[in-house]
Amino acid sequence: MDLQNLEDWLVVASGPSSSTVQPSAKQARGHVPAAWQITEGWGKIRACVQQGLLDSSHAEALSLIDLHHKSVHVADPQVKLLLGLLTKVRCDSVELLGLARASSARILGAWVRKTFLNTSAKPLKQAEELLITLLESVRNSLHELPLSDTYVNQAILLLGLVCTVPQISDDQRDACQSVITLELLARKHVIVQGELSVVLAGVGYAMLMGHSSSISSVLSATLSLWNLNNEELNLGDAEGPPLRVSLMIFHLLEYQGMAIFSKKNISALSVLAAIVTDIAQKTSDTSPPATRCAAFMAAAGLRRGLTQSRTGSSNSPAEQEMQRLILSLEMELIRTCENALRHLERLKMHSAPGKIYWSFSEAALRHVHRCMALALARSRGLLCHPSFLQCLAITLLTDVLSLHDLYSAQIEDLRRPLQDVHQSGSALGFAMERLESHVDSSLFHEVGAIARAMCEQYKPVTEEYHNRIELLVWQFTQDMFVGHRTFTVQSGTGLSREGKEAIAVEKVLISSFMTVVVFFSRAIDTKPGTKAAARIFAGFLPPYNSIIHWPGCPELYNMAYDWSRDAVLTTHLSFYLRVFPSFLSNIPEITFSNDVAPVMFLYLQHPTVLVSNAAHALFVHFLGLESLGTSSDRTDASKSELGQVSLREKLSVYYVERALETFPGVTPFDALVYGIAAISKTLPPGSPATLHCINLLVHKASTLKPMSTSVKDVKKGAEKDLDDLGDAEKLQLLLLHLIGRVDLQVLPELLRQTAHLILGLPPQARTVALENAFEVVAGSSDYTRKPIVIPWLQSVAYLVTHQPPQSAPQTSLKKQSASEEIISLNPSMGIITVGEQRQCSVRQQQSLQSCL
Repeated sequence: MDLQNLEDWLVVASGPSSSTVQPSAKQARGHVPAAWQITEGWGKIRACVQQGLLDSSHAEALSLIDLHHKSVHVADPQVKLLLGLLTKVRCDSVELLGLARASSARILGAWVRKTFLNTSAKPLKQAEELLITLLESVRNSLHELPLSDTYVNQAILLLGLVCTVPQISDDQRDACQSVITLELLARKHVIVQGELSVVLAGVGYAMLMGHSSSISSVLSATLSLWNLNNEELNLGDAEGPPLRVSLMIFHLLEYQGMAIFSKKNISALSVLAAIVTDIAQKTSDTSPPATRCAAFMAAAGLRRGLTQSRTGSSNSPAEQEMQRLILSLEMELIRTCENALRHLERLKMHSAPGKIYWSFSEAALRHVHRCMALALARSRGLLCHPSFLQCLAITLLTDVLSLHDLYSAQIEDLRRPLQDVHQSGSALGFAMERLESHVDSSLFHEVGAIARAMCEQYKPVTEEYHNRIELLVWQFTQDMFVGHRTFTVQSGTGLSREGKEAIAVEKVLISSFMTVVVFFSRAIDTKPGTKAAARIFAGFLPPYNSIIHWPGCPELYNMAYDWSRDAVLTTHLSFYLRVFPSFLSNIPEITFSNDVAPVMFLYLQHPTVLVSNAAHALFVHFLGLESLGTSSDRTDASKSELGQVSLREKLSVYYVERALETFPGVTPFDALVYGIAAISKTLPPGSPATLHCINLLVHKASTLKPMSTSVKDVKKGAEKDLDDLGDAEKLQLLLLHLIGRVDLQVLPELLRQTAHLILGLPPQARTVALENAFEVVAGSSDYTRKPIVIPWLQSVAYLVTHQPPQSAPQTSLKKQSASEEIISLNPSMGIITVGEQRQCSVRQQQSLQSCL
């Protein structure tokens, strides 16, 4: 940062953290004027000073030179003209005279920089004399009344620049600093409504050199600028400096810390100690809230500047003193945060067991918390303390990312008569305007930095505060889900995605989602795999009844509500379904069975493919975890493991039923294959659940109408595409591929059911199914099964070629059973027999009933 461009740097530094440096607004625009224009302009200014009267033509000439003051050369005669304009010229218009004097001050500031600060040459004695005259002229001009606020601000900047000139004496510098202090105290109302970056830059320059007492006086007056009692002032944040200005104070003291300590002498350390002492006095409880707010930003900024100035060596006395000052500033920050939290604690509301709500009913308290959050977010390497963590979390979740104002406004409008809404205005419309302004504010642009600081403060604190912050974040997510779901369904068609209102809401929602994800990723790193965290997460899963029923106000009930079309609910549950597999092993079985499984099976039939696939994937992951828990010793499974297997079998049967209910149509075939393959792999050998799943698949395949495709039209080998197959053919192919996956105890029943299905097809479809069966068997390398499967396939082929043609295709398994003889299989030889009755044992029937 350039020392001579502090006012521009403050504007850039107080912007969003991600912003880039922009050129100053005061830089010259367009082409440099011709020399004759500049000469003519100086001539008009000379005439103005000689006449002692300012008119619009003189002001225009002065504005031209001011616009290009960085490139226009200003000699000593021109300086004298500008000094005369400050004290000898009058004008009927106070505003015009103030603008002219402000332009003169800017031009004189450029002259001071070029002559005394941005040069290695020694200034001439005449220039030094002019500098003394300048100081007297500015001091005299400030005694006049009335004064323009524009000129006052520029005069403070000019006096601050004069303080940095090495050629002036200490007495002159003290006098200059004294004038700045008096102006800050006497003209608060004018200064705070003007260009504050200019004023603060002047303060920053004035504090670079001089005695510690004078510097402390300037700082004290600056921090007290917002201690105002005039209610007629139109200030956005009358309870303290606006957020943008608060950040300017932060970076101003950061600059002071780096600049003063760079001198590394005893005088510099005493100045820093005096500044720290003055800041500590301003942050005390006896100071007004606005002053405490500004002092907190100053303490955080000075701490950051000193931290960046450290060289890493702790042996030198200067480094040790700086470390003591940093620790002292951090203690002041902690004390201020604790005081603000105690005040907020008195406003805490307990509206439900286990839930805590804070109310920023006082504007000053809200503003203080916002300023503290911004300061802490920009203070890297800060000492970790619970008060910092709580301040950041409460401000971020209760204020910055909260949409409670929007949700409350909608409820208010819906409960008011429509005529009243039209006459007095919509509360929701006003809330939307406030939200748009909030999203464009510097506070909202710092959401990422505040979330990062919260995560950094989270890890080192104790378990007690871990639990507090985690509960606060969980509560925030649930409140936002419930509130936004209700807001959306009660809005009917909802907000237009192209509108400004929708964009503002979307920005808040995206920021909220990213904040929660980043925080819990840090929390998981702190204590990975804990069952307590998993249970808490599962406990926040919406209950089944609340999912399928109307979430809004009972008096606004809409009979057309459909849970599957609830966009907010779908997004929320989709996140749960995708996240659950990562810690499913830590969720108790009873919790999964009673809370998670009903929601999972409900979303199996969701019309959105991505959501449905997530539900299928969760079920498959559940089966995989259960198999890992019992596959190591299936034969010696304990009673508890048998209980887990029983749950797995029950859920498998219901999974197939739910998936086939909406196939074809909703259930994706790929997801169905994924689930059936997991069932065949993980269920115990000979499980009645596997047999029943096969029955369900065969029954479903028999109810679907085969495609009217001839054998010649069917693609073979590598040319075959799954998308070319009909739904019935897909299920047939799935059954054929299961021949190589199911255990040997189930294989005979699968072969019998598959043969029954093939023989019940129309002639053309029967031939196509048989060819598919030949390809599946030929491509298998399982020589354990082939002695059974090959004779079975030959028997099916024989029956297909010798079966009389059917007049009409059978459409159900019941019709086939009534019109055809029973088909059975000799398990030892793999030969199908027709006409031999096959009975299930009583034990298998009872096991099957237990699965259902």
